[in-house]
Amino acid sequence: MSNTPTPHTPGLTFEKVWAMFQETDKKFQETAREIKETSMEIQKTSMEVQRTSMEVQRTSMEVQRTSVEIKELKATFEKYAAERQEADKRLDEYLQKTISKMSQAIGDLGNRFGEVAEHLVAPGIVARLNERGYHFNVTFKRGIEISENGRTVTEVDILLENEKMVAVVEIKVKPTVHDVKRHLKRMDIVRRYYEQTQNTHKVFIGGIAGAVFPNTAKEAAIKAGFYVFSQSGDTITINVPSNFQPREF
Repeated sequence: MSNTPTPHTPGLTFEKVWAMFQETDKKFQETAREIKETSMEIQKTSMEVQRTSMEVQRTSMEVQRTSVEIKELKATFEKYAAERQEADKRLDEYLQKTISKMSQAIGDLGNRFGEVAEHLVAPGIVARLNERGYHFNVTFKRGIEISENGRTVTEVDILLENEKMVAVVEIKVKPTVHDVKRHLKRMDIVRRYYEQTQNTHKVFIGGIAGAVFPNTAKEAAIKAGFYVFSQSGDTITINVPSNFQPREF
C-alpha cells in the first residue's frame, strides 16, 4: 500500500466553508421570506377574488330580482294599457252618443228658433223696413245657407230683397259686440255670393235683431251702420238715432 499523502486543496479553509454556509443560509432565508410574502399576496388576492365572487353573486341576485320586478311591472303596465284602452273605448262611445243627442237637440232648437224668426220676428222687421220706403217683396224668413266649395261659410237668419236692394238681418237673443263683427264679415260673404251666382250688383244693407240688446252691442251695431231691431212688447221696433243712415255694402 502506498503511503503517499492525499493532495490538499490549497486555499479552502474552515473559515471560507463557514462563510459559504452563512451565505447559503442567508439566501435560503431571503427565498423563504419571498415565498412567505408571495404566499401572503396570493392569500390576499384569493380573498379579493372571493369578495369579488360574492359581489358578482349579489349583483347576479339583484339582476334576477330586477328582472322579476321588470316582468311584474311589464305585466302591470300591459294590464293597465288594456284597461285604459277599454276605458277609452267606452268614453268614445259615450261621447259619440252624447254628441249625437246634443246635435239633435241643437237641431231641434234651431228649427224652433227658425219658426220663431219666421212667424214672430221676421214680419215685424219687414213691416218696419217697408215703413221706411224699402218695399221688400221677396223674403226668406227662414234664412239661407251659403256654401263655397261644398263647405258652409255662413248662414243668414232673415233675407229680404227687392229689385235694387238686399237686407241681411241677424237674430240673436242677446247680441254682443262679437256678433256685430261677425255680421260685418257675413255682409261681405252675402254680397260676393250674389255677385257670383246672380250676376247682379244690388245694394246690401244689414241689421241685427235682439230680444235683449245691451248698450255696448247696440252702439257697435249703429257704428257699423246696421239697423237695430228691438222687441217692444209683442212688436218689433227700429232703435236707431233719427239721423241714422245705414251703411251700404
